[in-house]
Amino acid sequence: MKIILIVVATLLLSNIGFAEIRLIEEKTITEKWKQNVATICVDGYKFVTTKTIEGVSIVQFYFLQRGLNRVVKC
Repeated sequence: MKIILIVVATLLLSNIGFAEIRLIEEKTITEKWKQNVATICVDGYKFVTTKTIEGVSIVQFYFLQRGLNRVVKC
């Protein structure tokens, strides 16, 4: 039984290390509070991340094409 659990856990966690992440652009905004904004590419798709003293947020880029939302590729 332990061997089955080890094999299942290994298969579930083995794909985590293979994501390709690349930094595209990074800026710091200091209006009311310091905020770090970065554009990154994760496995060919574009995301924006923000870091403040309160936490971290990540959002995927989309664009509108013929009335449909499409993801932005790097």
